[in-house]
Amino acid sequence: MRCAFAGNAFVGVSAPSRSCARAKRVAALDITPLSPESRQAYAEQWTALQERFVDAPGPAVTEADELVTAAMADRGYPTEDFEQQLLDLSVAHGRTLHHYRQAHEISRRAAPGETSTEDLRQAMVHYRVLFEDLLDNGDEHHPQPAEARHEQPALQDESQQR
Repeated sequence: MRCAFAGNAFVGVSAPSRSCARAKRVAALDITPLSPESRQAYAEQWTALQERFVDAPGPAVTEADELVTAAMADRGYPTEDFEQQLLDLSVAHGRTLHHYRQAHEISRRAAPGETSTEDLRQAMVHYRVLFEDLLDNGDEHHPQPAEARHEQPALQDESQQR
């Protein structure tokens, strides 16, 4: 079967073939781990961003999207097109993509003011899942599987912290 490519989608190609094509595309990119110093700097930026969320949730969500994009770019992922980002990330970060999609959708709705503070909090939680996965580099510095690390919600209110 021949591979026909239309936009970002393969036409007439099975799912395994599309996965193989994505893997080949990503393998051709220069995806590199973050240095320990970069990981630390990103983690500190995320902590500061969560603190800003309290006073300015909308701008904090926008900044979260920008920080995730910056981490992706520093790793070597192209960041110009959201749909292509999803395809590229699916190779090594597939288990976190649904979080990225949710966060992106909430962020998109936040611009015209169609979201509640709870929606914005959820966007931050979703962004954090992909963000931590990007910082993880796939190495052993996190002893727990990624899924277990993300069971604790971010940005808890005081009643949840007791």
